[in-house]
Amino acid sequence: MILSLTSSIEIRLCVFFLGGVEYFIFFFACKRTMWIVRANDTIDCAPYMSFEVSLFTIRLHHSGSFMGSTNITYVPDVISYVDYCNCDEIMLHDLHEIAMQLGHNGWVRFFACLSGHGDCSNLVLLDTDADVKGLIQYINIKREVDVYIDTVIDQVVSVSDDITPIIELHNYSDSISNEEDTDDTDSTFTDGFQDGDYDSDDLQFDENIDESIEWVGVKEPTPKIGQSSFIATTNPKKSSSTHYQIYEGDAGNSGFEFQVGQCFNTSQDFRDAVRTYTNMQGRPIKFTKNCSDKVQVTCECGWVMYAAFISKNDHTFQVKTIKGEHTCYRTSSSKHCTSDFLAKKYQHHLRSNPEWPVNSMQETMQMENRTSLSIWKMYRVKKHANKIIHGTELEQYARLWDYCEELRLSNPNTTVKLQCKQVPGYEACVFKRLYICWGALKLGFIAGCRQIIGLDGTHLKTSTGGVLLCAVGIDGNNGMYPIAYAMVLRENRKSWQWFISLLMQDLNIINNYAWTIISDKQKGLIRAVEELLPNAEHRFCLRHMYSNFKQQHKGLQLKSLLWKAASSARLVDFNMEMKKLKECNISAYEWVRARDPKNWARSHFSTWTKCDMLLNNLCECFNNVILKARDKPIITMLEIIRIIMMKRMHTQRDKIFKSSGDICPTIQKILENNKRGVQDYILEWNGKEKFEVKGWAGDTWLVDLMSNSCTCKKWDLSGIPCVHAIACIFFKREKVEDYVDYWYKKTTFLKSYDYMLNPIKGQGEWPQCNLNLVVPWKVKPKLPGRPSKHARRQDEEELSNMKYGLNRRDTKYACSKCGVVGHNKKSCGQSSKITEPPLPTTSTSRLKLSVKKKTARSSVEVDSIAEHEVLSGPSHSTFAGEKGDYEDYTRYI
Repeated sequence: MILSLTSSIEIRLCVFFLGGVEYFIFFFACKRTMWIVRANDTIDCAPYMSFEVSLFTIRLHHSGSFMGSTNITYVPDVISYVDYCNCDEIMLHDLHEIAMQLGHNGWVRFFACLSGHGDCSNLVLLDTDADVKGLIQYINIKREVDVYIDTVIDQVVSVSDDITPIIELHNYSDSISNEEDTDDTDSTFTDGFQDGDYDSDDLQFDENIDESIEWVGVKEPTPKIGQSSFIATTNPKKSSSTHYQIYEGDAGNSGFEFQVGQCFNTSQDFRDAVRTYTNMQGRPIKFTKNCSDKVQVTCECGWVMYAAFISKNDHTFQVKTIKGEHTCYRTSSSKHCTSDFLAKKYQHHLRSNPEWPVNSMQETMQMENRTSLSIWKMYRVKKHANKIIHGTELEQYARLWDYCEELRLSNPNTTVKLQCKQVPGYEACVFKRLYICWGALKLGFIAGCRQIIGLDGTHLKTSTGGVLLCAVGIDGNNGMYPIAYAMVLRENRKSWQWFISLLMQDLNIINNYAWTIISDKQKGLIRAVEELLPNAEHRFCLRHMYSNFKQQHKGLQLKSLLWKAASSARLVDFNMEMKKLKECNISAYEWVRARDPKNWARSHFSTWTKCDMLLNNLCECFNNVILKARDKPIITMLEIIRIIMMKRMHTQRDKIFKSSGDICPTIQKILENNKRGVQDYILEWNGKEKFEVKGWAGDTWLVDLMSNSCTCKKWDLSGIPCVHAIACIFFKREKVEDYVDYWYKKTTFLKSYDYMLNPIKGQGEWPQCNLNLVVPWKVKPKLPGRPSKHARRQDEEELSNMKYGLNRRDTKYACSKCGVVGHNKKSCGQSSKITEPPLPTTSTSRLKLSVKKKTARSSVEVDSIAEHEVLSGPSHSTFAGEKGDYEDYTRYI
């Protein structure tokens, strides 16, 4: 419904008749636009034509007031629509007329909303005609813009020059009255109160007002376009608690200068501002008095600034005095730009990018702080920032009980074992071991993974040290499947026994005949497996075995024979390779023969596990994934591992969903590779399920499709049809994928990843266990000197990839004097046994050598003789008959 049609256009209508036709002529006295006010949104939007680009609609919010100081809302909200507003002609006076028609008489202000309907966080004051005309730049798709009316009723406001005036609107129809009605002396109303002191009330107004209830925008300066009018003022005459400027954290600006009376929230804020100012301006400023309640800073040029609390009751820190002006020159470095200062300033950058290169850090921080910084300070900044971000080791160990309890509550069926040692006479207990087996991983492994477990340990790089033990399985796509991990002090028999016993309980390992363990030859681990899993098949990683083998037996030929013997699936092939090894090197053969082949040779592996792995790559992959967590404090490290495991569960599941077929992608690739060689074999069929497969070289293999077996033993070991079996399957015109073992099906794989890890709450919401404080174990003190460059001995394969040539490891050198291998001429001791004196020398350098005294001759005489011999060369008669003196002389020479 249209409320009114208002226009300042004078319209004159003339009607005349011409030839029986009635004509209407409109005469416009001026060219002002008209606008239409409607009470509600009766139409979707005003029907503007395409050429009327300067017209828009004002969505006017009125009859309410602003509430709140941070999240500002307008309550109650009555909306009227003003259509056909022309940006070229509308003025502030038009808004006043609209407000009067809506019944708003008194002190008003108009605010434009830049964030859209319902959001009052970004308002702009409309106090000029230019601001009103600029509303068109904020219109939305419907060509509408939101404008809010704020009315202050019956409040006396004093308007000064530096405050934006508020316009009082009068209803002109009610403005005419008799003089008697406005005469104060004729009023019969008396309230019995005396007027208070206006000046004192005005001074206390800012202290007593509540900004969340009353609107205090009267004393705010006119905001600029794009800036909210509810931001606190920085004018020193308009502070809410004092009448001085409040520090806004702008000490890093080039034009910043301290001012007398400037206020800071705390003394630490003042110190930080001084440090920032010193770094940016390059002033040689130092703290001459640095107390909790007063601070004095001085400069080499004589500039002095003193700051303290305003009073005993008001603990606002304020600049009291500033003496002198800066006349010093800019310095290239600042002692206030410390690693702690930079760590606090750039902690958010290092949190999001912990691998920020130190060279990039140095360049960025130097440019932003305008001071020179060393590369070593960047390393200290990273160290301090990590303490701020992740906390210290002691802080994280103190919350370890709460963290373990949160894991139990958030993830059902999860096993968390924290073992501590109580120290007599102390309330705190020393951390000993921590074991975690996630319920989702436990159930997924039992549901869809083969009964093979890889065990390994990796050293942690924290200040307290330690070892992380892990148990990793294998999924249907031949990928790693982490089961459990534990943090222990050392990798020994006791720690492995504790870890394996808990793992057996979680996986319900009772009959260990059906299980296979693969690991390295760590002595404590071997003994723990023999004691707890005596009937399980225990395989040794061939890579670790070869690392021990090559220490005594080097050469590519021996390496090739060892790997061929281990990779042979048939016993006859294994014996053949061992025979070649014996013919090549009997010592190497005896070394290999001393190891039981059931632990490392594929021909001696059992076939029910359906896994022919020779390497412990599962654990190595897990250690590589958690590499970035191994140098973090304990809770941070465990959280990184948890996030990795949680993400991996659903990413692996989603990858399999995208693949086609019923077999996992990795297994499908192995099948496709085996299919390429079927044309090299001739088949003889027995009429049922058995075949005799002959190769071109004369070899023969027997294939039984009923029992999924081939005499090459590859199908029996892995559960994936070999090339001989595929040739027989093609002969029967059947699908090869139907003969793949159950463990490699996509349905089996999805059973493993059907369980997901649940997220946990933040540290502030962890349960409070109120148990004894946990402290880290006591580590050995750091030895003096530079640490070793390489933490472990590298293999030849790693050393062979050097950038600048071959290494000289294990290279034999021969002495150029005596010809003996094992030393050089500098360390050669054969020169003392030479009976003939050396040839005369022509050296002219003066070198005084001391000679041990072995005769009655004085030391002074011996020294003088030695000096003479160096200059002119020794003669045969110099020490004739004095063999002891000659030997000492040659030794010192």
